[in-house]
Amino acid sequence: MLANNINWKDIKSYEYSQNTAFEEVVCQLAYNENKENGQYIRVKAPDGGVESYLILDNEEEIGWQAKYFFDIQDSQFKQIKKSFETAITKHPNLVKYYVCCPIDRADPRIPDKKYLQDRWNDFEPLNRPGIVGDSTF
Repeated sequence: MLANNINWKDIKSYEYSQNTAFEEVVCQLAYNENKENGQYIRVKAPDGGVESYLILDNEEEIGWQAKYFFDIQDSQFKQIKKSFETAITKHPNLVKYYVCCPIDRADPRIPDKKYLQDRWNDFEPLNRPGIVGDSTF
């Protein structure tokens, strides 16, 4: 798998920022996979909770948010929540929301221990009626 061969911590800066470079990679991948599915729009900061979004023929929207995080703890979850809350406010037709991070989620399924996959599954803000919260790590 390609992602296993990339050290995301060494991503070359774009516009003087590795974070911006990661956002750009996410947006290019989203565009390449969805350009035939509707009107794809790339935005810059301030971004309304999405780096890019796709307007489908039925006016529903799919949004992508890039977070250049290598660990997700409470402070990162707060940032994701804030972005998501902004996105659903600014994009009322949002039906799917991707959070993209350059990490793999540990999921060893050991009883009585919480790993990133467990914490992600429990993350309430993305569990909204009418919106599919998803992630690509």
